[in-house]
Amino acid sequence: MAINQNQNDIEIKNLNKTYNQKKPIKALQNVNLTIKQGEFTCLVGPSGCGKSTLLRIIAGLEQPTKGKTLIQGKPIKKPTPKTGLVFQEYTLFPWRTVTQNIEFGLEIQNTPKKQRKKIAKQYTKLVGLQGFEDNYPHQLSGGMKQRVSIARTLANNPTVLLMDEPFGALDAQTRNQMQKELLKIWQKTKKTILFVTHNVDEAVYLADKITIMTQRPGTIKNTIKINLPRERDRTSPQFNNYRTQILNQIQTNTNQKKPTK
Repeated sequence: MAINQNQNDIEIKNLNKTYNQKKPIKALQNVNLTIKQGEFTCLVGPSGCGKSTLLRIIAGLEQPTKGKTLIQGKPIKKPTPKTGLVFQEYTLFPWRTVTQNIEFGLEIQNTPKKQRKKIAKQYTKLVGLQGFEDNYPHQLSGGMKQRVSIARTLANNPTVLLMDEPFGALDAQTRNQMQKELLKIWQKTKKTILFVTHNVDEAVYLADKITIMTQRPGTIKNTIKINLPRERDRTSPQFNNYRTQILNQIQTNTNQKKPTK
């Protein structure tokens, strides 16, 4: 698939989100963000700044109080096949095999069985799970379960892949390996990815650009383009400079911005 670098896959315009509880909580305030086709963007910020809320709005699972969310120029009012969401939790069906889990979304769309099998086989290979097609989730490691989740999402052929701390529950070694595997998948599929993480090292390793959010109510403070070739060396001075710059901006947000009353 050819990438049109002039096309915006995601546009967020003056987005606000307030939860009307006993005391209204303003989660997001005047958020503006543009992500081009094929870009890998990481979203970082302090805990509770609204990163996951923003992702859920883009996925159509929640509605903003004010503002617009567009996918390829069209407003998002409800969940759509154009977006695929991968959570930190694996959310696999324990009674279904690897292949059957990957096929689930295709079944919902009434995709013919022969085509489902072909697509499932394609994505099983893409995520490196050949030989485990008939295994059940309890027979898989954490990293393998997350590969199944990614394959299941990709099998539905979304335009945009939304990932909410997908490697947060993994040990450090597995997490690093999954980051490498995700980059391979991204380079092969050319999907637009918006990836939420608390891990700045992970963001610098993965992203074309990193968007930094402020403390709640979350807004966009800055977006930094990562001008480093892949595969990136985590020990290089250039890598460390980006990491330090982003950590300092997040820490400044946390220290200086007072909670909204």
